[in-house]
Amino acid sequence: RAAGADGADPLPPQLTQRARELLGFAKTLLDRQRAFTADPVVVVVGPRMHAALATQTWPASLTILPHLPNGQLLGLLREATVVAVNGGSLLLQSVAQGVPLVAAPIAGDQAARIDACAQRGAAVAAPLNAKALAAAMTALLDDPVACAALRAGTTQLALRNGVDTATE
Repeated sequence: RAAGADGADPLPPQLTQRARELLGFAKTLLDRQRAFTADPVVVVVGPRMHAALATQTWPASLTILPHLPNGQLLGLLREATVVAVNGGSLLLQSVAQGVPLVAAPIAGDQAARIDACAQRGAAVAAPLNAKALAAAMTALLDDPVACAALRAGTTQLALRNGVDTATE
């Protein structure tokens, strides 16, 4: 847990809880990764969360990145085996990239968006809980059929990057 110079927590209490869940989630995935695969684990977070996580010691196989420019983030998503996202714009960007994903709401309006994607076969919904997120991610990593079904679900939504069309 990161603390300021005066010992105070630099994050609001709600964000601190999210940071704890993310830390637990990343650690659980790393334990799974060491046991089954050499694939790296990459976590992309906002700048405030990055500051809290940067104070932790992590194995070399885990990379925690601060906010990325959208083009770099989309490139990272396209190359991912599976991703875990919240229910904001990153959910829809991930669906548009066709990557299998697990989504957990971090704000009040996100659960409905996640549920809509899950009902259409484009996402797996999970609570914001380290063990539940890791279990859902592990299940996808271990099940190529489920990953293929999620890819098919995203394709059926026919989402696409509108930037190319907008700049024509």
